[in-house]
Amino acid sequence: MSSKLLLKNIMLSLEAEKLAHSEQAYAEYLRNSARDYSESADHGQTSQEFEDAEVALAFEGPLHTEAQALDKLHKIDFGVKSEVKEGAVVRFNSQWFVIAIATSQFVCDGVTFMGISKEAPIFKAMKSKRAGEIFDFNGRKIKIEAVG
Repeated sequence: MSSKLLLKNIMLSLEAEKLAHSEQAYAEYLRNSARDYSESADHGQTSQEFEDAEVALAFEGPLHTEAQALDKLHKIDFGVKSEVKEGAVVRFNSQWFVIAIATSQFVCDGVTFMGISKEAPIFKAMKSKRAGEIFDFNGRKIKIEAVG
């Protein structure tokens, strides 16, 4: 299993990159949709500005979500765990998972991981289990192979 500090740092880096990308997209959208006040506005222009404001609000949701995920990652204790809880690294079905925030797959030290949030139904099904124990999920029995 990879170093948990390295895992945390990779997850922080990936989330920071997502946040920076969202901020850049948002700023670019605002630059491109800015009104040219040297020209007079008509009803069509006003309507377009209203639509632009709605689209700008749609950009803010992901920005806040990614900023919160990054903040949460900073606060999680990634110390060694003996049971499934936040900050644990868990192996089942021959795959590794990090209990922290939801992520797509990423590689750390040549091993593929995926982040699972505490709100995920699968986390709730395996919460507090230890290596060797079995949990039920969607009608399937799944054995926890490792917890760290």
